Amino acid sequence: MNAPLFQLNNIKDQDGLLTGTAIINVNHPIFNGHFPGNKVLPGACQLNLISEIIKFHFPKVYRMTQAKSLKFTLLVNPFMINQFDFEIKYSIEGDSLLLNGKFVKEGTIIFKYFLNYTS
Repeated sequence: MNAPLFQLNNIKDQDGLLTGTAIINVNHPIFNGHFPGNKVLPGACQLNLISEIIKFHFPKVYRMTQAKSLKFTLLVNPFMINQFDFEIKYSIEGDSLLLNGKFVKEGTIIFKYFLNYTS
């Protein structure tokens, strides 16, 4: 069995703000095909990471129901950027979990998003 693509560290929740660090498994097989000779972390994997963070943090089961905005602002070569920080502002309204977040490496935004999840 393969090791996970990401390891999550130092997750903290302070007043509706989740923060932490994601470490990329540079030996994960996904990089064998994406892309040979120019390894890039797929945007779909970055999006899935948000769901993994939500699943890890919240006891209630949520699923993504709307992506209001997705902006991938930097290609992530896992051998150049093998970890990054995340910041997720969240609010819970009834059965909805609303997220406004970003992935950041040394002050540079990698990915920012507005998402809705529903339980």
